[in-house]
Amino acid sequence: MAVAKSLRTILASSKLLRNRGILDKNHHGGNGVQKISETVQEVYSFRCLAQILGPIQEIIEKTRQVVEVEINSVTDNPIVDWPNGRFLHGGNFHGDYIAAAADQLKMGLVKLSLLAERRINFFLNHKINGVFPPFLNLGKPGLTLGLQGLQFVATSTAAQSQTLAFPQYVHSIPTNGDNQDVVSMGTDAALLCSRVVDNVYVVQAIEAVTLAQGADFLKCADKLSSVTRQFFKDIRKVFPAIIADRVITDQLVSVVDFLKSKHVVTSRA
Repeated sequence: MAVAKSLRTILASSKLLRNRGILDKNHHGGNGVQKISETVQEVYSFRCLAQILGPIQEIIEKTRQVVEVEINSVTDNPIVDWPNGRFLHGGNFHGDYIAAAADQLKMGLVKLSLLAERRINFFLNHKINGVFPPFLNLGKPGLTLGLQGLQFVATSTAAQSQTLAFPQYVHSIPTNGDNQDVVSMGTDAALLCSRVVDNVYVVQAIEAVTLAQGADFLKCADKLSSVTRQFFKDIRKVFPAIIADRVITDQLVSVVDFLKSKHVVTSRA
């Protein structure tokens, strides 16, 4: 519900929204089978955004809560109870909470990467979208690549994240003379999660470039909502449209840095 509300707010001023009531009116009537040119049920990566992003948002919020509790907790071993002259040998240092949270966050972010990768593919595959040129090529197909190279990066990066998605939490190898017989692997879980975080920024940066390229092809920037229009302008400041082939490594890094630098899309209308 929170994601759906944000989407409605972000898109409120868009001039590109379709009215389902008009769609139903235009194609209603008769008892026979009708074949219509408009898409009624979009692919899941568009139609099910709220249902896909909702759990991811909750995972992020839960992970933040767990980390805040753990980072502010007492994990010394032993804990020195100076007033009572006691040494308490416990296990508050054990990293299972962090390991479980990091693995869950990693899982959610891998799903986010897969969502972005599928949407990139939608815009670049003319056989699926039926609107855009192959690979959003604004130059001469056959002589220029369009966004083909970027799709390769998005696909391979998402695939790597899938491999990293296996939970480190379930690994446990006894050590320390078998005193540490069930370990958390929390540090490794966090390190692997950090790699997935970096990966998801790369895939989402490529999706942002793809969306900007699509808006350029349709020449519809002035019809976008105020929020997405500003996002389009910000992307174009660091990543110009691809027409002729060029080296884009540094510019893609600039998009990643931009996405990391601030909340680039808010729910303000």
